[in-house]
Amino acid sequence: MISKDEWKDTLVEINTQVNRGTRYVLDRYLHDHWKAADGVGDCEDYAIEKRPKLIAAGIPASSMRYAFVENKGEPRIVLIVRTDDGDRVLDMNTDTIYPANKTAFKWLSIQSRWNPRKWLKVEN
Repeated sequence: MISKDEWKDTLVEINTQVNRGTRYVLDRYLHDHWKAADGVGDCEDYAIEKRPKLIAAGIPASSMRYAFVENKGEPRIVLIVRTDDGDRVLDMNTDTIYPANKTAFKWLSIQSRWNPRKWLKVEN
């Protein structure tokens, strides 16, 4: 968990940098390819691109998880960062960092804090 004073500028800066520096391209394969965006990608690629940049900026890896959400009928992956002021959402569609409990998302599943290979169903 990170403190509000530590996270605000860093999260906004990196979220904005990746969002504006990445061109949205939907995977055209039968199976989705999870990789860092590196300039182009779809929702999970944006989220994956943000994580190592945040770690390099000093945000602990243990404070981050991916979540599978639905917004206006569209499913996507977002990056969640746990702060002392609540969980924050880094989304490819906005440079604003929202509290997780203030989004219009339907929460579907989230990575386990203890085992990143395990995804937990979210009860809305």
